[in-house]
Formats: sequence, C-alpha cells, structure tokens
Amino acid sequence: MSHPMTTMAIRKDEDQAEDMPRDSNDGDVDVDQEETRQLALNMKLKEAKLKSKPLWNILLIRPRPPRPHRKPICYICSELRFALLREHLYVEKIELIEEKGTIHNGTHPDLLQLQEELETRRDQRLDVTLRHHEYGEESTERKRHVAQSNVRERWKYEREMLCRDRLSKFLFRHA
Repeated sequence: MSHPMTTMAIRKDEDQAEDMPRDSNDGDVDVDQEETRQLALNMKLKEAKLKSKPLWNILLIRPRPPRPHRKPICYICSELRFALLREHLYVEKIELIEEKGTIHNGTHPDLLQLQEELETRRDQRLDVTLRHHEYGEESTERKRHVAQSNVRERWKYEREMLCRDRLSKFLFRHA
C-alpha cells in the first residue's frame, strides 16, 4: 500500500506535465526567430540609449551570457557594441577638437558667458568705488565748509568781544 502523500505528489506532477506545452522542432525555430527579433530590437534600443549616454556608461553595458546555440549572435552583439563605441569615441573626439578651436578663437559660449560675467562684476565694483569716492569728496567739502564757517563765526565773536572790552575800558576811563 502506498502512502497518500506520495500519490498526491505523483498526481500533481502528472497534472503539471499535461498543462505544459510539448516542444517540437517548429516551436524551436519560432522561438529562435522571436529571440533574434527581440535581440535586434534590444540592440536598437541600446544604440539609441548609447547616443545619449556618456562614454563611461557605454563601457558598463554587458550582453547576456551566451548560450551554446547563440554564440554567433553574441559575437555579432559584441562587434556591434565595439562599433558603436568606436563611433561614439570618434564623434566625441571631433567635438573636443571643435571645442578646442572655439576656445582658441575666443568664441566658446562658456568662455563668452564667463567674460561677460566678469565684466559686469568689474563694472559693478567700479560703480561702487566711484560712488564711494564721490561721497567722500562731498563729505570732505561739507566738513571744510562747516569748519570754515566755524572759524569765521569764532573770529567774528572774538572781534566783537575785543571791541566791547576796548569800548568798555575807554568808557570806564572817561566816565
């Protein structure tokens, strides 16, 4: 007599085996064609992504590990990756050469922006310094006028006091 659990397990395995589709040669060809089509689509997507990614991200992309029946396709994938990498390096090198030329000509956009910013900062500093200098001149002129009027008022006061003293002495003697 068999154990009830083992008969249940056997029945489950039989049910699963009936549910699974049976493979045939025609199914393998369709699967391989579908996988090839999917791989080509993935390569196009990767190619589009590579154009927008920096160089160090390109080097991090790794293809899936090859299966024995896929070796030729994976070699093609790696060759495509290297071709894309070479093209990306070439384009980047050309862009760097053009950027170097614009820097030497003085027409690089970042260089022009920095120069404009430096000029505005210099103009602002000159403006502040000029205003400070003008304020200093005006302040010194006001102080000079105040001191001059103080001296004149002090002189008038002293003269008036001297005249009063002399007049009072003269009147005191003749009185």
